[in-house]
Amino acid sequence: MNELTVIQATQGLLRHIQTTFQNKNDSLAVVIGFDARHQSHEFARLAAALFAYEGIHVYLFDSTTVPTPFIPFTVKQLHCQAGIMVTASHNPKDDNGYKVYWENGAQIISPLDAQIAQSIEQNLEPWKDKAWNLNILQDKNSKLISDPIEKIRDLYMSNLSKLCYFPELNASTPLKFVYTPVHGVGQPYAERSFAAFPFQPSIPVDEQKKS
Repeated sequence: MNELTVIQATQGLLRHIQTTFQNKNDSLAVVIGFDARHQSHEFARLAAALFAYEGIHVYLFDSTTVPTPFIPFTVKQLHCQAGIMVTASHNPKDDNGYKVYWENGAQIISPLDAQIAQSIEQNLEPWKDKAWNLNILQDKNSKLISDPIEKIRDLYMSNLSKLCYFPELNASTPLKFVYTPVHGVGQPYAERSFAAFPFQPSIPVDEQKKS
């Protein structure tokens, strides 16, 4: 996975979105997030710029890494047509990946995956003046790029807290939990999750906190 393959995948996905949702072309939106892997942020920004140049609103988690579940959650909450998460999940640190979610918040499956793959094959040539051009991301007046981190983080934790059926019991329990971040992006979100339930703060493995 490199800048070219990210651009090619994004161009194909973008064209398929435009074709599939022709009746919504004036209100198309996608969400894009990334983890702490090498070049994840750069890959996410390359993809975001292409969508913005095509007039599609991009909810780009640009200010921080996010956990993968934030992407399908945002797709549903903000009524996006698709979501992209740049991550290789549990795979070795040298790997990276490009997860795609559809408007229903689920990862793409057959036959949609094959349709998008075909669209990628039809859009391999990087688009002139758009590919590798990140100028639109620097445009403070652009209404096509926004970072939803604060809104989505609060909404996610609010929804999570509704799944807690015994808050008083949780708050008074003497149980202690150890959390092992394994150098992923979960530490700050795990802390908020424990508070949402509300358990005592977890005990992190300090050597694994840095992503």
